[in-house]
Amino acid sequence: MLLLVFRLGDQRYALHVEAVERVLRAVEIMPLAEAPSNVLGLINVYGRVIPVFDLRKQLGLPGKETELSDHLIVARACGKPIALLVDGVSDIAECPAEQATDAHAIFPGLEQIEGIARLNGMVVIENLDQLCSHTVAQLADATAE
Repeated sequence: MLLLVFRLGDQRYALHVEAVERVLRAVEIMPLAEAPSNVLGLINVYGRVIPVFDLRKQLGLPGKETELSDHLIVARACGKPIALLVDGVSDIAECPAEQATDAHAIFPGLEQIEGIARLNGMVVIENLDQLCSHTVAQLADATAE
């Protein structure tokens, strides 16, 4: 499997490359009134307005100010485009099946983590659909009103 590896603090995480549309340098995020608490706001990406998720909050990590070195990962969750603010993107890595452990074997019932990969240290493979499904549904309901 091909993974996009990124950092939040000292921890490394990954997404399946198939879910990722592009990686951008951090840009100004327009705050969104009454947005779910894990949504930082909106960005405009080539004419598309995309919500930006606070992945730190979602994963229970301490918050931090956005820096020029931060990146936005534009991906698809639940069929909708979203952006994830991350500290940096490391690389795209090939992960053979024998180097990955299914999360359910370690953490039964924890749906937002798909697995753990051993790629020069441990990398948490996120299940983006599960991680963001509730918030994507909230945003869809809010924009439909």
